[in-house]
Parts: sequence; structure tokens; C-alpha cells
Amino acid sequence: PNPGLSWRWWVVGIGWWVRAAAMVACATCTSTSTRRGQPMNGAEQDDAPLPHFIVTGFGPFRGVANNPTTTIVKELPSYLFSEGKCSVGLRSCAPKELASNVTTHIFETSAEDVRRWQDEWFDKLSHEVERIHSPTSSGGDETSADAAVTLCGNKRNVVLLHLGVHYKAKCFHLESTAYNDASFRVPDERGYQPRDECVLSTDGGCARRGDKLSTTLEVAPLVKRMEARGYPSKLSGDPGRFVCNYTYCYSLDKCSQFNATAPTSFDSIGANKTDKPTLYSIFVHVPLFQISEKEEQLEFVVGLMDEISIQLGEKRYSS
Repeated sequence: PNPGLSWRWWVVGIGWWVRAAAMVACATCTSTSTRRGQPMNGAEQDDAPLPHFIVTGFGPFRGVANNPTTTIVKELPSYLFSEGKCSVGLRSCAPKELASNVTTHIFETSAEDVRRWQDEWFDKLSHEVERIHSPTSSGGDETSADAAVTLCGNKRNVVLLHLGVHYKAKCFHLESTAYNDASFRVPDERGYQPRDECVLSTDGGCARRGDKLSTTLEVAPLVKRMEARGYPSKLSGDPGRFVCNYTYCYSLDKCSQFNATAPTSFDSIGANKTDKPTLYSIFVHVPLFQISEKEEQLEFVVGLMDEISIQLGEKRYSS
């Protein structure tokens, strides 16, 4: 027998088994994608519930009559629920499961509307957390629960994903930072045009104009993951000083306050003391549809929610 020939057949055989193993692994990934993905750090990802996403956009404003974020936010739920529409490969869950963990809201492009909605939402959330987890509570009436009540009852991570348009952008800007600085270059939709004012109250000296607030999500890895998915993205530390920055700054501050002050004594329902809603906020500037078409932007938002879900799941298992 030819020793060289035997050696070549041995290599071919090993290659065949490697390819077969890869095909089995791929099939396993595909079959588990509808139930929450694969184990992480030795634990089943099924044990980590998906975060709930509050996805917000804006209506028109001066210079942008048709705001792409209005369309994205309005169409996002149906895009996820429709069979065959969502072509994004998700690693954390199936599209319909993600859809059931998304609520949406469109802001008027005005500081007043942003403050009003956030004040109402955060106040209600805080109230429901206290009510559900008070010593005399039986957990609340699920039949009358709205989004805020449901979030408290499920004790999951909550991510406020704010979308705004950057009319000069050539790619997606993931914002890591907001500033306590309201200096609008043009009036908002209610005619408000602050100059060198604070977004947050300075009562008691707890905030100064220009103070920087940063998201607790790890933005740089998210940018890398979205680039790897094929969506041109960049890490940004400057959301401007218009209503986008105003929204992000106010949201980050509200999340920080809630995370610091939400009750931790859940003994009445036998839950672990760390098992409470944790709030996160992130802002993304999207380009105009002339730069990135609607379908691509919907895919981007779904992919980003998937990556955020994975990141928070990894945090949970590493903590």
C-alpha cells in the first residue's frame, strides 16, 4: 500500500467528521433559536428572561418633515410579528417572542412632551414597584396591568431604546453619553428654544450645566457586534444639544434615580433581594431613509435589541 495515499485518506476522514460536527452544531443552534438560544457560562439562557424594551421615536421637526424614527417605531411591532417579514437572525429569541417584549411611543419633538411622558411613566413604574412589593400586597391585579405594572410583576431588565434622526449621518450612531445642557439651535415644536440652560434641576447643587451622564450599557461592544452584522455603526459621545440630548439626559437621570431608590425588600413574595427591575437607557441616531432604507433600519433596531438582550444575559450570569 502507498503510505502517502493512506495519510491523505486519514486527513480527508478527519475533515469529513469536522464538517459533520459543524452541521450538527448549526442544526442545534437553529432548533434552539425559537426557545431562547444556547447556554451561556454553563447556565441555560432560558433562565434569563428577555428585557422589556420601550422603543421611542420622534415626530417631525424643523427641517425634517418625515422623521424616519416615526416610521420605524410604528412598524416595528408588525415587522416582528409578521411571518416572513423579519429576516434578522436572532440569537436571543424568536422574533415573535421579542415582539411580545416591546412597547413603543412616539414623542412630539418638544422638551415639554418628553418630560411629561417620562415623568408619568417613571412615576407610575415607581408606584407599582412599591405597591407590588409592599408587605401588604398580593402582587396587584394582573388583568388591569398596563406596561409599567407588567414590568414590575415580571421583575425583568427594562431598556429604554430612544431613536432620533441625524440628518447628516452616514451610519448609525450609538450614543454613549448625554449632557445636562439644553442649547437648542432652533425652537422645538412648541416654540421652546433654551440657550445655555440645564436639562436637569440644579436644586441643591446636585447637577450642573454641562455635566455628563453615561449609559450603563456597554456601547463599544454593541457597535462592534452591529458592525459584524453588516450595519455601518459608530460609537458617539456627542448627541448634540437639541431634543435628542434632552431626552437622553432626562432618561439616564430617571433610570439612575429609579435604580438607586427602588425598594429592595421583597420578602413578602419570597424573591431574592436583587430580583427587581433594573432600568437601562440608550440613544441611537439613525440616518435618513435616503442613506439607509426603511427595511435596513428595522433590521438594525431588531438586531440591536438582540445584542442588548445577549449583553444583559451575560451580565446576569457573570454577576
